[in-house]
Amino acid sequence: MDLEDKIREYLDLNGIYYSERSKCFTLNCPHCGKDKLDIAKEEGNYICYSCSDSTKGWLPEPILSDLTGDPIYVVEKFIRGFQSLKDFDPTAFLKDKSKKIIVEDDDLPDKRLPWTCVAINNPKAKAGLDYLENKRGVPEFLATELGILYNTKYKQIVFPVFDGKFYVGYQSRAIYDKVKYNDVEKSRYFIFEQTINSNKVILAEGPISALKFAKTGIGFVASMGKHISDTQVDKLIKLGIDTLYLALDRDAYKEIEGFYIKYGTKFKKIYYIDIPSGKDDFGDCDFNMCVDAFDNATILNRMSFLPDFYE
Repeated sequence: MDLEDKIREYLDLNGIYYSERSKCFTLNCPHCGKDKLDIAKEEGNYICYSCSDSTKGWLPEPILSDLTGDPIYVVEKFIRGFQSLKDFDPTAFLKDKSKKIIVEDDDLPDKRLPWTCVAINNPKAKAGLDYLENKRGVPEFLATELGILYNTKYKQIVFPVFDGKFYVGYQSRAIYDKVKYNDVEKSRYFIFEQTINSNKVILAEGPISALKFAKTGIGFVASMGKHISDTQVDKLIKLGIDTLYLALDRDAYKEIEGFYIKYGTKFKKIYYIDIPSGKDDFGDCDFNMCVDAFDNATILNRMSFLPDFYE
């Protein structure tokens, strides 16, 4: 179903009276009571031509929530096929979450996903799911557990980014080329922060590389680049991380050395996970290869950076 059909079905199921024109649904406004509320069929944006209400944005979920009394996350799940990201917990596949620490930031951006995003197991996301499963070796159940989405308009895999339990933006990657798009301040956050479940974490560059460590049983995050900022390091410390496994790409050896020199004393232990021979990054590996690489991680110390360490 497209957006128009889902809105119509939602209104019908909730007994909301409406009339239709070629491009919109017309209803009684829940705020002024006048029959002047229009919801666009294709885009979903709305406006009341009596009280001029359109203050909650250009998505239909807020006004539908006002019309029925359903929480917005219930409306989102019905309309889009995924539950509100603020309530979604992508760590259910991890066994031990008892030590997970939530850090709440008062200075969070007010972000919403594009309405063209759907859950990765939505029928409209077939091309995206095929890409993940057949090109990147990511099974559907794991992509679903992690809350990975698909942008149907731009043909992009979308990785939501959280700060604690709050959604703060996303990184997306096109499925037909290598184009990346960031709607998030990369130097402040990590992708998959919600998977942190102990005082240990695996830190990779990209989200595909990071999630390939899911089988290790400990949390994994993506820094969205080989440079790790002071803000990101502070976040790891606030989250209780004292043992860090660096799983950066092969060309990041200078960054690893610089990271150890600058932050080595902030962590109890820092390990380096070497990329398996013949692979460019961990995203090209299967899950068992990443488990083996993790099991053979090398603890970093000053001797690690003698000239022959990366030869």
